[in-house]
Amino acid sequence: MKLSSNKPKFVFIVIITSLVIWGIMNNTNEYYELNENGKLTQGEVIDINFIREAKYQLIYEYTVNSKKYQSSVNTSLFGCDGRRDGCVGKKFTVIYSQKKPQISDIDLKEFNSKKYGKIHF
Repeated sequence: MKLSSNKPKFVFIVIITSLVIWGIMNNTNEYYELNENGKLTQGEVIDINFIREAKYQLIYEYTVNSKKYQSSVNTSLFGCDGRRDGCVGKKFTVIYSQKKPQISDIDLKEFNSKKYGKIHF
């Protein structure tokens, strides 16, 4: 009887561990891809959305070979020019993979410390 009561806990732990490992590997693969095949372009912050508590999703857009791409990065709230809007409308440097242009990261300059997760800049 005791064995069956521990089974849901074990399954939960396995699932959480698998998700953590997948997240680390995915982030590492993107970092490697940008280091090996990265190219710089200009991008623009187009939106910032509240996720929860002090976490926001900053959405940016950039163009590669006449094709527009959108990507996002999680941040805390920040702003340019005294505003608290994630610098919507401002242009920043974006690094993208020449082989897989959908893989990218944005250089938020002095606001890079506000980013969660992406680690290239």
